[in-house]
Amino acid sequence: MSGLVLSCCLLALAGCAPKEGEQEVPIESATGLAVSNDRGSVSVIGGSVPDLIFLTYSVHSDDGDATAADVSMVAGPSGDEFVVSVSTPGPDVWVDLVLGMPDSMRWSVTTGSGDVFLESLSGGGEVQTVSGVISGGDISGGVAVVAEISEVHFDMRIDEGDQVSVQLGGGSIVLDLPTPTHAGLQASTDEGTFLLWDLAFDGDIDARAANGVLGNGGSAAVSLYTVRGDISLIGAGEASR
Repeated sequence: MSGLVLSCCLLALAGCAPKEGEQEVPIESATGLAVSNDRGSVSVIGGSVPDLIFLTYSVHSDDGDATAADVSMVAGPSGDEFVVSVSTPGPDVWVDLVLGMPDSMRWSVTTGSGDVFLESLSGGGEVQTVSGVISGGDISGGVAVVAEISEVHFDMRIDEGDQVSVQLGGGSIVLDLPTPTHAGLQASTDEGTFLLWDLAFDGDIDARAANGVLGNGGSAAVSLYTVRGDISLIGAGEASR
């Protein structure tokens, strides 16, 4: 990787390592963002600056003594991805990240545990986690989520060709969608209920599943599954853009 070790690590001298800080790192030729954080929350927020990733970090621990000297944090371009990687020495130490990126850039987030928040992103991306709430607003371009235990709630737009997939071992799924939304739909829950509200649908539907098309269908596709939890698709009025 040609990127930079974050200044928190460079400043990790005896007695002066910070608990929090921020960085602005050039994207260079990277076309996607890949974030890995084994413990702690991740927020990814889209913006209009085309050539920088803005990153802030906050180090936490059960005893309150952990600083940046206790964790490994690296950020920088690696081939066609801008990689942000955080690892901690154990479950009693965690790092919360907030990243600003170009809104049209593709993204991925991988966490061991911790909430994931997404805002104003149109490039499409994916989330993989063991546990934590996954939420966001003004999302488009497609999303894939795989989690063991999570609550997923997106306010999003689904355009022609977008692929939306949420697969949970447990937890609820809520999508707030513009009216109308056009996409194929497959949704099911083993132990929960399925709700479709204020969205045109044609196909088979019952209390736990739906298989058919939203609106006029088309090339977009929505696939939702949870073992234990409810699934709700809610029409939220006309799209804002």
